[in-house]
Amino acid sequence: MKRTFAAIFCGLLVVSGLLIGGTTPPLLSPDEHAHLVRAYTLISGEWRMHTPAGRSTAAWVDPALAKYINVHRESNRVAVGRSPGPPPTTAELVAAGNTSLSESAKPISISAPGAAVYPPIAYLPQGLALFSARALHLPMATAYALARLVSLTTSAAVLFAAFLLVTPNPLQLALLTLPMSLFQLASAALDGFSTGLAMLAISLYQSLPEAQPRHRPIIHVCLVSSILIVVPARLHLWPLLILLFLSARKIKSVWAWFTSLACLSTVLNWVASVSRNTVDLRRAELSTDTVQTAIHSLSHPGELIALVLRTLTNHELQNFYFRSFIGVLGWLHLPLEPSKAYQMLGLMLAIFTVLTLNWISQRTWRMLLEQTRWLLVGMAMLSAMSVFLLLLVAWTPDPANALLIEGVQGRYFLVPALMVAMAVAPPQKQQQRLPSLVLSYVSGSVMLMVSTALTLRVL
Repeated sequence: MKRTFAAIFCGLLVVSGLLIGGTTPPLLSPDEHAHLVRAYTLISGEWRMHTPAGRSTAAWVDPALAKYINVHRESNRVAVGRSPGPPPTTAELVAAGNTSLSESAKPISISAPGAAVYPPIAYLPQGLALFSARALHLPMATAYALARLVSLTTSAAVLFAAFLLVTPNPLQLALLTLPMSLFQLASAALDGFSTGLAMLAISLYQSLPEAQPRHRPIIHVCLVSSILIVVPARLHLWPLLILLFLSARKIKSVWAWFTSLACLSTVLNWVASVSRNTVDLRRAELSTDTVQTAIHSLSHPGELIALVLRTLTNHELQNFYFRSFIGVLGWLHLPLEPSKAYQMLGLMLAIFTVLTLNWISQRTWRMLLEQTRWLLVGMAMLSAMSVFLLLLVAWTPDPANALLIEGVQGRYFLVPALMVAMAVAPPQKQQQRLPSLVLSYVSGSVMLMVSTALTLRVL
């Protein structure tokens, strides 16, 4: 039964993504243009992006893709008030969409420093779509739509695999179907696929104790592969690396320890080398050496803690974090309507939390002392705190003298919240019973329908 419920729910996710994607203008997701540029490097072979003199780090892309990005990005900049205009004409937008990718065209350098650290392999769905579009000489509008579609269906497939391994609870499904989650899932950005991979990695680890001995090596290899992709793409999820060594400990094999160490060293080498060679000139006074700035911040823990506390206790930022966690769409310029939608969705999350925690009244409190539960809570806390450190060194001007950490958005806390939801989940034997399955997937479906309707209303 759990396979059927999971398949239906993931199918509904795809339907919701198609509806939202069909009404969302191109490149309206935050930094979506940078994600497309980085995805193209997967097929161009430029795994390490270059830095032209006097410019931010960039990548070589097909002229058709560069034109499509520039035209639609300018259209969106005018729409949100970041450019005086005039906006591109309808004829210019259509012309950009009708141009085709060509392997023989002379590439153009386009800046995308925000995506430079992300490994191209993390864009496998989008890269596959762009490769197919280039091979078939499809117009850019079709190539972009294909990138959205392949990313959406791949993300849903990864979530389906995670649900088969560990049955989700009502809170987990509710978090995955918030308007912000659905909006990002429907885009060509990295969020949907990376969230799915993070859930898959945790589910693989949780399924390890109950797996047959002959299946454990396969599970470990899948765990290593998932983490190797998702951690460099979402650096605040570095606590997932802990699962590698806990998995190796359970398997008790030399090769498992070797693959875990190899994965860790690969991630560290990639992040360190790419970070040092990335130049971001989008804002004044940004740190030119993020690694050194991070070391400096960590070596002054008192100042760092005080800065984080000032940021967390700022009432304006608290409200923004909550709203952007639930859903502020587009380039953070499309709040949900009516404004009470945020309170309603917050109440729904509270209800689903109670439904998820209902098992505690029926079970001994000893279940709460299981190590895996506290491991997930600890990983969630470390991941959430890492968001602030990463935005301090990468996006806050003059980080050594900053009064507040800038650039933090609520959507960055989705996976940490999912970790907590998985930590408080009922025991799997109870969760896989028919009443619990119905409760979880019906709850998720209700949130999915409400969030889809609210999202479509503002697009």
